[in-house]
Amino acid sequence: MTLLAAQIIPAGVIVTDAILNAPLEACRVRINAVTSDQIVNAAVTNAKKQEPNSYVCLSFFVAGALAGTYEKRFKVPAIATIVAVYARTDTNVAGESVDVDVEKNDTSILSAAITIAADTTWQTGTVSTSAVALGDEISIFVDNIANTPENLSVDVWIKIAHL
Repeated sequence: MTLLAAQIIPAGVIVTDAILNAPLEACRVRINAVTSDQIVNAAVTNAKKQEPNSYVCLSFFVAGALAGTYEKRFKVPAIATIVAVYARTDTNVAGESVDVDVEKNDTSILSAAITIAADTTWQTGTVSTSAVALGDEISIFVDNIANTPENLSVDVWIKIAHL
């Protein structure tokens, strides 16, 4: 469908770049035509049918040699479930270690802190409290650093269900 100057777009026709060959000021949309909100809502509905959940990764990275303690806080954007916590460093050797804990509203969600010692592979935390609500605060704490391991990465994965 190619639009001609001053042509009225019929109700139910979705306007895309492919059919808009006339200047915008030459096109009028008829009352009750499909709106952009309706298009977005239809796309969201279809996306929810395809994938009922969205996954968000809260990432924390400290570059260079670690020393002291670190803390990073995030606000949860929606009702969600924490599905996984991972941590690693790039250059851990014998004698180096670091502990990582994740808290919800100042209470640990892990059954035990993740200890990374002499290993550069991703370590997995065991999540003991997974439910989070809109506005909850997720905190990542890093401490008990020994012999300056380098380049810490912590990922907290949350699942947000579409309503």
